[in-house]
Amino acid sequence: MLLSLLLTLATTSPLQVKEEARAVLPKEIRPAQIIVSPDQTRFAWISRDEDSLSLVVDGKKQKPCDWIIQGKADFTADSRHIVYAVRKRNKALMIVDGNESALADSIKDWLISPAGQHIAYTATHNGRVHAILDNVPGPPFDFVQLHALAADGTLAYLAVNSNRQFAIINGNESKPHDLISDIHLSPNGRRFAYIASSNGQTRMIVDDQSGPPLDTITPAQFSADSKHVAYLATRGNDNLCILDGDAKTYSGKLTNLSLSPDGSRHLFISTKDAKDTLFIDGTPGPTYPAITTARFSADGQHIAYVVQTPTGQSAFVDDKPIAHFDQILVAYPSPTGHSFAFIAQRNRKSLILLDEHESPEYDAILGRHSPFFLENGSVRFLAIKNGQIVQITASR
Repeated sequence: MLLSLLLTLATTSPLQVKEEARAVLPKEIRPAQIIVSPDQTRFAWISRDEDSLSLVVDGKKQKPCDWIIQGKADFTADSRHIVYAVRKRNKALMIVDGNESALADSIKDWLISPAGQHIAYTATHNGRVHAILDNVPGPPFDFVQLHALAADGTLAYLAVNSNRQFAIINGNESKPHDLISDIHLSPNGRRFAYIASSNGQTRMIVDDQSGPPLDTITPAQFSADSKHVAYLATRGNDNLCILDGDAKTYSGKLTNLSLSPDGSRHLFISTKDAKDTLFIDGTPGPTYPAITTARFSADGQHIAYVVQTPTGQSAFVDDKPIAHFDQILVAYPSPTGHSFAFIAQRNRKSLILLDEHESPEYDAILGRHSPFFLENGSVRFLAIKNGQIVQITASR
């Protein structure tokens, strides 16, 4: 009852928008198939002809190929380049802005560094797999799986030889384990963490230091300044939050761990007795039947979270109800300051909520990147409107 009352009091005002039509969307292309650059100015999709596939970038068709590996392409972080892998004449190669790599027997995956200056991919030659960073191949293994590529070019990947698994960090090989998963790098590339199992025990390895044996462990999270690392775990009946090696026990199942950018604060959701409680800095906060996500603002002073209700989902910032929708797909903090942008749906239409201000409704909002925050506080994004790809700049 209280939640319903609060939601009726929550009101939003419209964003002022500038729309620019960019292209007509082909009828055979669905919105989910459109690849969008991080700066929300460029787009691409895969076009199928009778006997070939082509990537269409900003409306221009690239050279045809037999197959586009994984059916995907990625813009670099600076949005200037587009990267994808293809098969031609039973061989595989990477393509960056039309420039082709050396041929390989197969290519399975690739990573692009956050700054967009480094590209890594896996390639198979003569039955052996290599991690290739900036066109330089690493040593051969039976199996390779890329996990992380930092802005400075530090690469982390899983390698397997003779059924033993290794974490390869910046070319350095860990001791062997029975199983390794979730290798993460700090943003500056100088720290690492991964989950390793050996002799029936599972531990978190942080900077080559083994943590205590645990029953279950979630992937490690580094703060944006790379100084702090945290993860959730269970041991027997204990539910643990482990921050910089300090373990504390809480009731309920713990999920959705998040650190503030400077690592001085943390939050997670505890589920107990069919209710979710948001814990902030180790202290229980709001409780609802279901909390789906929670995030810190860039300045670490504010928290946005999403609550499931009988009629949809509601956005809150610092316990204040902001708006109610059929569904809230994701919440993004702005890179600086305290703003949040939510992508939401209402009556099968999509829109952006910027703090307490709504954009108009669109047929779809495109891409897997966040709206691009401009220096003046506006946001830019691409959407579908009446069969066209439209670039929108929205301001308060």
